[in-house]
Amino acid sequence: MPVITLYLPPKYISGEVETDIQSLQQDCHYLCMQMLDAAPENIQILVLISCLPPLGRAIYADVKYRCQPHRDNVVMSLFMQELECTIVRHCRTWSPRIRCYPFTPEQLYARN
Repeated sequence: MPVITLYLPPKYISGEVETDIQSLQQDCHYLCMQMLDAAPENIQILVLISCLPPLGRAIYADVKYRCQPHRDNVVMSLFMQELECTIVRHCRTWSPRIRCYPFTPEQLYARN
């Protein structure tokens, strides 16, 4: 953790929109290291392509992370702002919908 799941519409793999998904993943990974102080080996960046264009915002980002004292409201607000800028830059779209979900150690069971 953290885990960022990006849900993109089909146009991002059909060639209709030119984007470098690997660069997007790398930049998201870097944001997690720099802003959330996450260990590189604990970061997961998933990019899922939907079968149909979604209703609502074209791109949805789901962020799950462990609660840490340094990941307060200010840090998470700045993180979401930077994540939005990263997605907009790479995907050439207007504002994505971003949701963050903190997990306390008591709520998280993990393996591997």
